[in-house]
Amino acid sequence: MAKAILQLQFVLLLITSTAVSLPAQRLLQVTVTDAASNQPIAFANVYLQSARIGEATDLEGQASIQLPEGFVEKGAVEVSFVGYISKVIPFDPVNDRQLFVALDYARVVLPEVEVRSGASSMTGSELIAAALDRIPDNYPTQQHRMEGLYREVIYENQRCAWLTEALILLDYAPYPQQSYVRKSWKAYWDENFYDEWLAFRQYRKNLVAGHPQFFKYYSAVEDKVQVLNRRKSDNLIEEQLEPRLWSGPLGLTAADKVKFGADFLDPKLKEAYDYQRGAAVMVNGMVCIAVHFRPKVLPKKIHHLWQEKIDFPLFSGTVYITAEELAIARVECLFAHAEKMERYQVSDPWQIYPGRILVEVNYRQQGATQRWFLHEVTIEQYFPGNSSEKWPFQHDYKVKRELYLQTGNQDDTVLPEGRLPLKDIQQSNLRDLPVTYDPEHWQQMLQRGNYPQLSSQERKELELNTPLEQQFMRLDQKP
Repeated sequence: MAKAILQLQFVLLLITSTAVSLPAQRLLQVTVTDAASNQPIAFANVYLQSARIGEATDLEGQASIQLPEGFVEKGAVEVSFVGYISKVIPFDPVNDRQLFVALDYARVVLPEVEVRSGASSMTGSELIAAALDRIPDNYPTQQHRMEGLYREVIYENQRCAWLTEALILLDYAPYPQQSYVRKSWKAYWDENFYDEWLAFRQYRKNLVAGHPQFFKYYSAVEDKVQVLNRRKSDNLIEEQLEPRLWSGPLGLTAADKVKFGADFLDPKLKEAYDYQRGAAVMVNGMVCIAVHFRPKVLPKKIHHLWQEKIDFPLFSGTVYITAEELAIARVECLFAHAEKMERYQVSDPWQIYPGRILVEVNYRQQGATQRWFLHEVTIEQYFPGNSSEKWPFQHDYKVKRELYLQTGNQDDTVLPEGRLPLKDIQQSNLRDLPVTYDPEHWQQMLQRGNYPQLSSQERKELELNTPLEQQFMRLDQKP
Protein backbone atom coordinates (compact mmCIF):
# COMPACT_ATOMS: atom_id res chain seq x y z
CA MET A 1 0.00 0.00 0.00
CA ALA A 2 2.80 2.36 0.95
CA LYS A 3 4.54 1.53 -2.31
CA ALA A 4 1.37 2.34 -4.27
CA ILE A 5 1.03 5.68 -2.47
CA LEU A 6 4.64 6.52 -3.26
CA GLN A 7 4.05 5.64 -6.92
CA LEU A 8 0.93 7.83 -7.00
CA GLN A 9 2.82 10.71 -5.38
CA PHE A 10 5.59 10.33 -7.98
CA VAL A 11 3.05 10.43 -10.84
CA LEU A 12 1.37 13.52 -9.35
CA LEU A 13 4.78 15.18 -8.92
CA LEU A 14 5.66 14.36 -12.53
CA ILE A 15 2.35 15.81 -13.78
CA THR A 16 2.80 18.91 -11.63
CA SER A 17 6.38 19.49 -12.76
CA THR A 18 5.36 18.98 -16.38
CA ALA A 19 2.53 21.47 -16.01
CA VAL A 20 4.89 23.98 -14.44
CA SER A 21 7.37 23.58 -17.29
CA LEU A 22 4.74 24.01 -19.99
CA PRO A 23 5.00 27.81 -20.19
CA ALA A 24 8.64 27.46 -21.29
CA GLN A 25 7.51 25.41 -24.31
CA ARG A 26 4.32 27.21 -25.25
CA LEU A 27 3.40 28.04 -28.81
CA LEU A 28 1.03 30.83 -29.78
CA GLN A 29 -0.98 29.75 -32.81
CA VAL A 30 -2.34 32.57 -34.97
CA THR A 31 -4.66 32.05 -37.94
CA VAL A 32 -5.13 34.97 -40.35
CA THR A 33 -7.97 35.13 -42.89
CA ASP A 34 -9.67 37.54 -45.27
CA ALA A 35 -12.70 38.96 -43.45
CA ALA A 36 -14.85 38.98 -46.61
CA SER A 37 -14.00 35.61 -48.15
CA ASN A 38 -12.70 33.74 -45.08
CA GLN A 39 -9.78 32.61 -47.24
CA PRO A 40 -6.39 32.19 -45.51
CA ILE A 41 -3.83 34.96 -46.03
CA ALA A 42 -0.35 33.62 -46.71
CA PHE A 43 2.77 35.54 -45.59
CA ALA A 44 0.87 37.90 -43.30
CA ASN A 45 3.18 39.38 -40.68
CA VAL A 46 2.42 38.39 -37.06
CA TYR A 47 4.44 40.35 -34.49
CA LEU A 48 4.38 39.98 -30.71
CA GLN A 49 5.21 43.51 -29.61
CA SER A 50 6.22 42.91 -25.99
CA ALA A 51 8.65 40.11 -26.87
CA ARG A 52 9.83 41.70 -30.17
CA ILE A 53 9.46 38.41 -32.04
CA GLY A 54 7.46 37.71 -35.15
CA GLU A 55 6.55 35.14 -37.74
CA ALA A 56 4.88 34.98 -41.13
CA THR A 57 1.83 32.86 -41.87
CA ASP A 58 2.19 29.83 -44.09
CA LEU A 59 0.11 29.01 -47.15
CA GLU A 60 -2.77 28.05 -44.87
CA GLY A 61 -2.70 31.43 -43.11
CA GLN A 62 -1.24 29.99 -39.90
CA ALA A 63 1.75 31.16 -37.85
CA SER A 64 3.32 29.62 -34.74
CA ILE A 65 5.27 31.87 -32.37
CA GLN A 66 7.52 30.20 -29.82
CA LEU A 67 7.11 32.16 -26.60
CA PRO A 68 10.30 32.83 -24.62
CA GLU A 69 10.92 30.80 -21.50
CA GLY A 70 9.00 32.19 -18.55
CA PHE A 71 7.31 34.87 -20.67
CA VAL A 72 4.22 36.20 -18.83
CA GLU A 73 4.06 39.87 -19.86
CA LYS A 74 0.71 40.93 -21.28
CA GLY A 75 0.85 42.84 -24.53
CA ALA A 76 -0.48 42.84 -28.07
CA VAL A 77 -0.07 40.96 -31.32
CA GLU A 78 0.08 43.08 -34.47
CA VAL A 79 -1.10 41.41 -37.68
CA SER A 80 -0.53 43.06 -41.05
CA PHE A 81 -0.46 42.33 -44.76
CA VAL A 82 -0.29 44.43 -47.90
CA GLY A 83 -3.70 45.58 -49.09
CA TYR A 84 -5.34 45.02 -45.68
CA ILE A 85 -5.92 47.13 -42.58
CA SER A 86 -3.52 46.08 -39.81
CA LYS A 87 -4.98 44.85 -36.53
CA VAL A 88 -3.59 44.91 -32.99
CA ILE A 89 -5.00 42.14 -30.78
CA PRO A 90 -4.59 42.09 -26.96
CA PHE A 91 -2.61 39.05 -25.84
CA ASP A 92 -2.31 37.33 -22.46
CA PRO A 93 0.54 34.76 -22.57
CA VAL A 94 -0.87 32.90 -19.55
CA ASN A 95 -4.32 32.21 -20.99
CA ASP A 96 -4.12 32.68 -24.79
CA ARG A 97 -2.98 29.74 -26.87
CA GLN A 98 -4.67 30.49 -30.18
CA LEU A 99 -5.80 33.64 -31.94
CA PHE A 100 -8.04 34.00 -35.00
CA VAL A 101 -7.63 37.28 -36.88
CA ALA A 102 -9.76 38.40 -39.84
CA LEU A 103 -8.28 41.32 -41.78
CA ASP A 104 -10.44 43.83 -43.62
CA TYR A 105 -9.60 45.09 -47.07
CA ALA A 106 -7.73 48.43 -47.09
CA ARG A 107 -9.15 49.65 -50.39
CA VAL A 108 -12.61 51.17 -50.82
CA VAL A 109 -14.83 48.25 -51.77
CA LEU A 110 -17.66 49.02 -54.20
CA PRO A 111 -20.26 46.28 -53.73
CA GLU A 112 -22.91 48.17 -55.73
CA VAL A 113 -20.73 48.74 -58.81
CA GLU A 114 -21.68 46.59 -61.75
CA VAL A 115 -18.66 45.75 -63.88
CA ARG A 116 -20.08 45.73 -67.39
CA SER A 117 -16.92 45.06 -69.36
CA GLY A 118 -15.76 41.62 -70.43
CA ALA A 119 -14.11 41.35 -67.03
CA SER A 120 -17.45 40.71 -65.33
CA SER A 121 -17.33 36.96 -65.91
CA MET A 122 -13.55 36.37 -65.74
CA THR A 123 -11.84 34.37 -63.04
CA GLY A 124 -8.74 35.67 -61.30
CA SER A 125 -6.44 33.68 -63.57
CA GLU A 126 -8.31 34.87 -66.68
CA LEU A 127 -8.07 38.50 -65.55
CA ILE A 128 -4.29 38.20 -65.16
CA ALA A 129 -3.98 36.60 -68.61
CA ALA A 130 -6.16 39.30 -70.21
CA ALA A 131 -4.17 42.11 -68.55
CA LEU A 132 -0.92 40.65 -69.86
CA ASP A 133 -2.38 40.39 -73.39
CA ARG A 134 -3.38 44.10 -73.23
CA ILE A 135 0.10 45.37 -72.26
CA PRO A 136 0.93 46.62 -75.81
CA ASP A 137 -2.38 48.55 -75.84
CA ASN A 138 -2.19 50.00 -72.33
CA TYR A 139 1.49 50.83 -71.78
CA PRO A 140 4.05 52.86 -73.79
CA THR A 141 5.56 50.97 -76.70
CA GLN A 142 8.25 53.61 -77.36
CA GLN A 143 11.31 54.63 -75.39
CA HIS A 144 10.32 57.52 -73.11
CA ARG A 145 11.93 59.86 -70.61
CA MET A 146 10.77 60.53 -67.06
CA GLU A 147 12.17 62.64 -64.26
CA GLY A 148 11.86 61.67 -60.64
CA LEU A 149 12.85 61.60 -56.99
CA TYR A 150 14.61 58.61 -55.44
CA ARG A 151 14.84 58.22 -51.64
CA GLU A 152 16.56 55.81 -49.26
CA VAL A 153 15.62 55.85 -45.56
CA ILE A 154 16.86 53.57 -42.78
CA TYR A 155 14.91 53.19 -39.53
CA GLU A 156 16.64 51.91 -36.40
CA ASN A 157 14.17 50.48 -33.88
CA GLN A 158 11.42 52.42 -35.73
CA ARG A 159 13.38 55.70 -35.51
CA CYS A 160 14.37 57.41 -38.76
CA ALA A 161 18.18 57.47 -38.70
CA TRP A 162 19.59 57.72 -42.25
CA LEU A 163 18.59 59.54 -45.45
CA THR A 164 19.84 59.72 -49.03
CA GLU A 165 17.87 61.41 -51.86
CA ALA A 166 18.54 61.98 -55.55
CA LEU A 167 16.84 63.73 -58.45
CA ILE A 168 17.15 61.71 -61.62
CA LEU A 169 16.33 61.50 -65.31
CA LEU A 170 15.24 58.07 -66.46
CA ASP A 171 15.25 56.89 -70.06
CA TYR A 172 12.86 53.97 -69.99
CA ALA A 173 12.55 51.15 -72.50
CA PRO A 174 9.10 50.28 -73.97
CA TYR A 175 6.71 47.58 -72.72
CA PRO A 176 6.95 44.62 -72.64
CA GLN A 177 10.58 43.54 -72.16
CA GLN A 178 12.31 40.19 -71.98
CA SER A 179 15.06 41.30 -69.64
CA TYR A 180 16.80 40.22 -66.44
CA VAL A 181 19.49 38.63 -68.58
CA ARG A 182 23.28 38.64 -68.48
CA LYS A 183 23.43 41.39 -71.11
CA SER A 184 21.66 43.78 -68.74
CA TRP A 185 23.93 42.81 -65.88
CA LYS A 186 27.06 43.50 -67.92
CA ALA A 187 25.67 46.85 -69.04
CA TYR A 188 25.40 48.18 -65.48
CA TRP A 189 28.19 46.50 -63.56
CA ASP A 190 31.34 48.59 -63.82
CA GLU A 191 33.54 48.31 -60.76
CA ASN A 192 36.02 50.91 -62.03
CA PHE A 193 33.57 53.52 -63.29
CA TYR A 194 33.88 55.92 -60.33
CA ASP A 195 37.53 55.26 -59.49
CA GLU A 196 38.43 58.83 -60.45
CA TRP A 197 36.44 60.08 -57.45
CA LEU A 198 35.97 57.23 -55.02
CA ALA A 199 38.66 55.50 -53.06
CA PHE A 200 38.27 51.86 -52.09
CA ARG A 201 36.17 51.56 -48.95
CA GLN A 202 36.54 48.68 -46.53
CA TYR A 203 33.24 48.19 -44.75
CA ARG A 204 33.42 47.21 -41.11
CA LYS A 205 30.02 45.55 -40.82
CA ASN A 206 27.35 45.43 -43.50
CA LEU A 207 23.76 46.08 -42.54
CA VAL A 208 22.43 45.63 -46.06
CA ALA A 209 24.55 43.68 -48.51
CA GLY A 210 21.48 42.42 -50.33
CA HIS A 211 19.27 44.18 -52.85
CA PRO A 212 15.84 45.81 -53.07
CA GLN A 213 14.15 42.70 -54.41
CA PHE A 214 16.27 40.27 -52.44
CA PHE A 215 17.47 38.70 -55.65
CA LYS A 216 19.21 41.23 -57.84
CA TYR A 217 17.44 42.11 -61.06
CA TYR A 218 18.78 44.54 -63.64
CA SER A 219 16.56 46.59 -65.91
CA ALA A 220 16.70 46.54 -69.71
CA VAL A 221 19.92 47.74 -71.32
CA GLU A 222 17.99 50.74 -72.73
CA ASP A 223 16.96 51.84 -69.22
CA LYS A 224 19.44 54.53 -68.23
CA VAL A 225 19.53 56.76 -65.16
CA GLN A 226 21.34 60.08 -64.86
CA VAL A 227 21.81 61.51 -61.38
CA LEU A 228 21.05 65.26 -61.52
CA ASN A 229 21.31 66.17 -57.85
CA ARG A 230 21.96 64.27 -54.63
CA ARG A 231 21.87 65.04 -50.94
CA LYS A 232 22.28 63.07 -47.72
CA SER A 233 22.04 63.34 -43.95
CA ASP A 234 25.07 62.97 -41.71
CA ASN A 235 23.32 60.86 -39.08
CA LEU A 236 24.92 57.59 -38.08
CA ILE A 237 22.92 54.60 -36.98
CA GLU A 238 23.74 53.61 -33.43
CA GLU A 239 25.66 50.43 -34.16
CA GLN A 240 27.97 52.18 -36.66
CA LEU A 241 27.02 49.73 -39.38
CA GLU A 242 27.80 50.59 -42.99
CA PRO A 243 24.66 50.30 -45.14
CA ARG A 244 25.50 49.17 -48.65
CA LEU A 245 22.44 49.79 -50.85
CA TRP A 246 23.34 48.72 -54.34
CA SER A 247 21.70 49.59 -57.66
CA GLY A 248 19.73 52.67 -56.54
CA PRO A 249 16.83 53.72 -58.81
CA LEU A 250 17.54 50.96 -61.33
CA GLY A 251 16.91 48.39 -58.64
CA LEU A 252 13.44 49.84 -58.13
CA THR A 253 12.55 50.08 -61.83
CA ALA A 254 13.33 46.37 -61.95
CA ALA A 255 10.26 45.94 -59.71
CA ASP A 256 8.10 46.90 -62.71
CA LYS A 257 6.82 43.35 -63.11
CA VAL A 258 4.31 44.44 -65.76
CA LYS A 259 7.14 45.52 -68.02
CA PHE A 260 9.31 42.47 -67.43
CA GLY A 261 6.63 39.80 -67.06
CA ALA A 262 8.26 38.60 -63.86
CA ASP A 263 7.28 36.40 -60.93
CA PHE A 264 3.48 36.26 -60.49
CA LEU A 265 3.05 38.03 -63.86
CA ASP A 266 5.34 35.59 -65.67
CA PRO A 267 3.22 33.39 -67.98
CA LYS A 268 5.68 30.54 -67.37
CA LEU A 269 4.77 30.59 -63.65
CA LYS A 270 1.01 30.77 -64.18
CA GLU A 271 0.43 27.23 -62.92
CA ALA A 272 2.64 27.80 -59.87
CA TYR A 273 0.39 30.53 -58.42
CA ASP A 274 -3.18 30.47 -57.18
CA TYR A 275 -5.16 33.53 -58.42
CA GLN A 276 -8.44 34.44 -56.73
CA ARG A 277 -10.77 37.14 -57.99
CA GLY A 278 -11.61 39.71 -55.31
CA ALA A 279 -13.98 42.67 -55.01
CA ALA A 280 -14.39 45.76 -57.18
CA VAL A 281 -12.39 48.55 -55.49
CA MET A 282 -11.27 52.12 -56.05
CA VAL A 283 -7.54 52.47 -56.73
CA ASN A 284 -6.03 55.82 -57.67
CA GLY A 285 -9.47 57.08 -58.71
CA MET A 286 -10.19 54.10 -60.98
CA VAL A 287 -12.63 51.21 -60.59
CA CYS A 288 -10.47 48.10 -60.42
CA ILE A 289 -10.92 44.42 -59.78
CA ALA A 290 -8.64 42.96 -57.14
CA VAL A 291 -6.92 39.65 -57.91
CA HIS A 292 -5.26 38.00 -54.91
CA PHE A 293 -2.40 35.60 -55.57
CA ARG A 294 -0.16 33.26 -53.61
CA PRO A 295 2.17 30.33 -54.39
CA LYS A 296 0.58 26.93 -54.55
CA VAL A 297 3.72 25.37 -53.06
CA LEU A 298 6.80 27.05 -51.62
CA PRO A 299 10.20 25.83 -52.79
CA LYS A 300 12.30 24.39 -49.99
CA LYS A 301 15.64 25.53 -51.37
CA ILE A 302 16.59 28.34 -53.70
CA HIS A 303 19.56 29.01 -55.87
CA HIS A 304 19.53 32.14 -57.97
CA LEU A 305 22.03 34.24 -59.93
CA TRP A 306 21.83 38.01 -60.36
CA GLN A 307 21.32 37.93 -64.12
CA GLU A 308 18.46 35.41 -64.17
CA LYS A 309 14.72 35.59 -63.69
CA ILE A 310 13.27 33.82 -60.69
CA ASP A 311 11.59 30.68 -62.00
CA PHE A 312 9.79 29.61 -58.81
CA PRO A 313 6.88 31.21 -56.90
CA LEU A 314 7.90 33.41 -53.96
CA PHE A 315 5.36 36.24 -53.69
CA SER A 316 1.91 36.71 -52.22
CA GLY A 317 -0.27 39.80 -52.65
CA THR A 318 -2.79 41.59 -54.86
CA VAL A 319 -2.92 42.88 -58.44
CA TYR A 320 -5.45 45.65 -59.19
CA ILE A 321 -6.78 45.54 -62.77
CA THR A 322 -8.95 48.33 -64.21
CA ALA A 323 -12.45 47.16 -65.10
CA GLU A 324 -12.54 48.86 -68.51
CA GLU A 325 -9.07 48.75 -70.11
CA LEU A 326 -7.90 45.67 -68.15
CA ALA A 327 -4.71 47.56 -67.29
CA ILE A 328 -2.71 46.75 -64.18
CA ALA A 329 -2.93 49.93 -62.09
CA ARG A 330 -1.28 48.74 -58.90
CA VAL A 331 0.64 45.78 -57.49
CA GLU A 332 1.14 45.00 -53.79
CA CYS A 333 3.16 41.97 -52.81
CA LEU A 334 5.10 40.43 -49.97
CA PHE A 335 8.20 38.34 -50.47
CA ALA A 336 8.14 34.91 -48.83
CA HIS A 337 9.44 34.83 -45.28
CA ALA A 338 12.93 33.39 -44.78
CA GLU A 339 11.87 31.15 -41.89
CA LYS A 340 9.37 29.35 -44.10
CA MET A 341 12.16 27.71 -46.07
CA GLU A 342 14.94 25.43 -44.92
CA ARG A 343 17.59 27.85 -46.10
CA TYR A 344 18.04 30.36 -48.89
CA GLN A 345 20.53 28.81 -51.25
CA VAL A 346 22.00 31.84 -52.99
CA SER A 347 25.12 32.62 -54.96
CA ASP A 348 26.37 34.98 -52.20
CA PRO A 349 25.94 33.31 -48.80
CA TRP A 350 27.93 36.10 -47.12
CA GLN A 351 25.10 38.57 -47.55
CA ILE A 352 22.63 39.54 -44.84
CA TYR A 353 19.09 38.98 -46.08
CA PRO A 354 15.94 40.55 -44.66
CA GLY A 355 13.25 38.52 -42.97
CA ARG A 356 10.49 40.29 -44.92
CA ILE A 357 10.19 42.41 -48.05
CA LEU A 358 7.21 44.52 -49.15
CA VAL A 359 6.91 45.71 -52.76
CA GLU A 360 4.33 48.26 -53.98
CA VAL A 361 4.15 49.55 -57.56
CA ASN A 362 1.72 52.17 -58.91
CA TYR A 363 0.98 53.10 -62.52
CA ARG A 364 -0.75 56.27 -63.75
CA GLN A 365 -2.47 57.26 -66.98
CA GLN A 366 -0.71 60.23 -68.58
CA GLY A 367 -0.47 62.06 -71.88
CA ALA A 368 -2.76 62.33 -74.87
CA THR A 369 -2.65 58.58 -75.51
CA GLN A 370 -3.85 57.84 -71.94
CA ARG A 371 -1.38 55.02 -71.63
CA TRP A 372 -0.23 53.78 -68.23
CA PHE A 373 3.24 54.82 -67.07
CA LEU A 374 5.29 53.70 -64.09
CA HIS A 375 4.56 56.26 -61.35
CA GLU A 376 5.64 55.05 -57.89
CA VAL A 377 7.70 52.18 -56.50
CA THR A 378 8.19 51.47 -52.80
CA ILE A 379 10.26 48.60 -51.41
CA GLU A 380 10.67 47.94 -47.69
CA GLN A 381 13.12 45.46 -46.17
CA TYR A 382 12.98 44.36 -42.53
CA PHE A 383 16.06 43.14 -40.66
CA PRO A 384 15.31 41.83 -37.15
CA GLY A 385 18.06 42.13 -34.56
CA ASN A 386 20.44 39.19 -34.10
CA SER A 387 19.45 37.81 -37.50
CA SER A 388 23.03 37.42 -38.73
CA GLU A 389 25.77 35.30 -37.19
CA LYS A 390 28.56 36.85 -39.24
CA TRP A 391 27.65 40.51 -38.64
CA PRO A 392 25.61 40.52 -35.43
CA PHE A 393 23.58 43.61 -34.58
CA GLN A 394 21.21 44.19 -31.71
CA HIS A 395 18.64 46.60 -33.14
CA ASP A 396 15.79 46.05 -35.57
CA TYR A 397 16.19 47.82 -38.92
CA LYS A 398 13.88 48.77 -41.75
CA VAL A 399 15.22 49.97 -45.10
CA LYS A 400 12.68 51.88 -47.18
CA ARG A 401 13.35 52.88 -50.79
CA GLU A 402 10.99 55.05 -52.80
CA LEU A 403 10.93 56.15 -56.44
CA TYR A 404 8.50 58.78 -57.74
CA LEU A 405 8.33 59.38 -61.51
CA GLN A 406 6.47 61.71 -63.84
CA THR A 407 6.37 62.07 -67.60
CA GLY A 408 6.14 65.31 -69.54
CA ASN A 409 8.29 67.63 -71.57
CA GLN A 410 11.75 67.70 -70.05
CA ASP A 411 13.22 69.82 -72.85
CA ASP A 412 13.18 72.89 -70.60
CA THR A 413 14.75 71.09 -67.66
CA VAL A 414 17.84 72.91 -66.44
CA LEU A 415 20.49 70.22 -66.12
CA PRO A 416 23.36 70.85 -63.71
CA GLU A 417 26.91 70.21 -64.81
CA GLY A 418 28.57 66.95 -63.88
CA ARG A 419 25.51 64.71 -63.96
CA LEU A 420 26.48 61.07 -64.06
CA PRO A 421 25.04 57.90 -65.53
CA LEU A 422 24.36 55.42 -62.74
CA LYS A 423 26.63 52.38 -62.60
CA ASP A 424 26.62 49.55 -60.11
CA ILE A 425 29.84 49.14 -58.14
CA GLN A 426 30.61 46.83 -55.28
CA GLN A 427 32.36 49.10 -52.79
CA SER A 428 30.03 52.10 -52.83
CA ASN A 429 26.54 53.26 -53.68
CA LEU A 430 24.42 56.28 -54.58
CA ARG A 431 25.22 57.98 -51.29
CA ASP A 432 28.88 58.25 -52.29
CA LEU A 433 28.49 59.51 -55.86
CA PRO A 434 30.46 62.70 -56.64
CA VAL A 435 27.41 64.87 -57.31
CA THR A 436 27.27 68.29 -55.67
CA TYR A 437 24.06 69.27 -53.90
CA ASP A 438 22.52 72.30 -55.65
CA PRO A 439 19.70 73.72 -53.46
CA GLU A 440 18.30 76.04 -56.15
CA HIS A 441 18.06 73.27 -58.71
CA TRP A 442 16.60 70.94 -56.09
CA GLN A 443 13.75 73.33 -55.27
CA GLN A 444 13.03 73.90 -58.94
CA MET A 445 12.68 70.17 -59.58
CA LEU A 446 10.55 69.63 -56.48
CA GLN A 447 8.12 72.31 -57.63
CA ARG A 448 7.88 70.72 -61.07
CA GLY A 449 7.28 67.25 -59.71
CA ASN A 450 5.32 67.89 -56.50
CA TYR A 451 6.96 64.83 -54.95
CA PRO A 452 6.00 63.55 -51.48
CA GLN A 453 8.10 64.99 -48.68
CA LEU A 454 9.44 63.42 -45.52
CA SER A 455 6.96 63.36 -42.67
CA SER A 456 7.37 65.86 -39.84
CA GLN A 457 8.28 62.99 -37.50
CA GLU A 458 11.00 61.73 -39.84
CA ARG A 459 12.48 65.21 -40.16
CA LYS A 460 12.42 65.64 -36.40
CA GLU A 461 14.28 62.38 -35.86
CA LEU A 462 16.88 63.23 -38.53
CA GLU A 463 17.44 66.68 -37.07
CA LEU A 464 18.37 65.68 -33.54
CA ASN A 465 21.63 67.65 -33.76
CA THR A 466 21.65 69.69 -36.97
CA PRO A 467 18.99 70.99 -39.37
CA LEU A 468 18.80 68.85 -42.50
CA GLU A 469 19.66 71.68 -44.87
CA GLN A 470 22.92 72.27 -43.00
CA GLN A 471 23.67 68.55 -43.18
CA PHE A 472 23.06 68.56 -46.93
CA MET A 473 25.32 71.55 -47.53
CA ARG A 474 28.09 70.25 -45.29
CA LEU A 475 28.29 66.74 -46.67
CA ASP A 476 27.23 66.90 -50.29
CA GLN A 477 30.42 68.20 -51.82
CA LYS A 478 32.71 66.61 -54.36
CA PRO A 479 35.62 64.80 -52.71
